[in-house]
Amino acid sequence: MQWKSKSRPGRKRGGFTLIELLVVIAIIAVLIALLLPALARAKQDAVSTACLSNERQIAFAMQEYLEANDQQFFPDTLTVPHQALWISPLEKYLAAEKVNFGTAAQPYMSIQAKCMICPSAGYTSVAGMVNQGSQLGTATTAWFYNSPGTQTTSYGSYVLNGWFYNTGNPSTAFQWAPGGTNSANMFWNNPSQVPGGLEVPLIAEGIWPDAWPTPLDPVPNPVNLQTGYMSYGPPHMGRILIARHLGSENLAYFDGHAEHLNNLRELWNRPWYNGWNTVNPLPTFPGD
Repeated sequence: MQWKSKSRPGRKRGGFTLIELLVVIAIIAVLIALLLPALARAKQDAVSTACLSNERQIAFAMQEYLEANDQQFFPDTLTVPHQALWISPLEKYLAAEKVNFGTAAQPYMSIQAKCMICPSAGYTSVAGMVNQGSQLGTATTAWFYNSPGTQTTSYGSYVLNGWFYNTGNPSTAFQWAPGGTNSANMFWNNPSQVPGGLEVPLIAEGIWPDAWPTPLDPVPNPVNLQTGYMSYGPPHMGRILIARHLGSENLAYFDGHAEHLNNLRELWNRPWYNGWNTVNPLPTFPGD
């Protein structure tokens, strides 16, 4: 006799249950929540690295300019045709890659070195307009500078330490510097005055082409790290007091190296001019 086995009738699986799907979705959501901040941070780190590279290029361009001009810094002038502040003198020494910002509506905006623009702060025409067609930058937008006296326009995301201007004639550096002509001995004027081992800032990030910081500059109140603070006279620290890279900013020094400055208070702890004396303790921010 042949025996036939009887299989127990079983339930055929047709897919995931609702609870199983919800568990999978929850796990994916948790993984995304964990990964997104890391990805955003990695992206910002890459942008900040590109910004540091830009600042180094500008610092190296300064060294090339000095070698070609008898070790003399350029003047801050609003009268020499086709020379706008520090941008025009350095232009020929900057990287060859250029960007054309000219448009049919704004034909006066011309070709300029790409390294003048931070990847986090490109040019836009919606930034705050100021006098004579110039406009302020912000933490996320570049400044635009129109110089009618020199028939020159410039734009960028970076700020020159104004204490590096040559105070010889022609120059308007005294017009903007704290102390006016009484501040003559505070300017670096030539490289021999810059101590080799001293970290003297040359290029910062900010909202205007140049600035003359001092250790007594107060923190603006209220402080706005998105817009910075613009003053045509002292204090000037507000021009560079912005948080462009996740609450921090980059600095390039006269010797060519650059660093990522996580603590913005350290802006008051750098020797911006000749004879700088850091005030201790460093300033506090409103709300600290």
